[in-house]
Amino acid sequence: MRVTSKGQVTIPREIRNRLGLLPHTEVVFEFAGDHARIRKAGEGARGRLALEALRRTADVRMNTDEIMAQTRGESALEGDASETGDNQIASAPEGMPWCARG
Repeated sequence: MRVTSKGQVTIPREIRNRLGLLPHTEVVFEFAGDHARIRKAGEGARGRLALEALRRTADVRMNTDEIMAQTRGESALEGDASETGDNQIASAPEGMPWCARG
């Protein structure tokens, strides 16, 4: 195995698999006597990278009520069911018994 002119080394697949090193996983190098060790960076580093990549990418501004209405499949103008007194739950869609609409 050789170090490239950019200082890069390909980590063998078996080692990547055993350590769970996926693309964009942050790693840390540690000195151990006359050699170095590689390990995953602290927990959550990959999740933080994903969040940073998504931060400020939304192009639609919605408040919480609008998001919840959309999640429920309601129009934002329909309002909250508790305000209208309409608390009935419709039957679940065919093939989705775990899903209740209302």
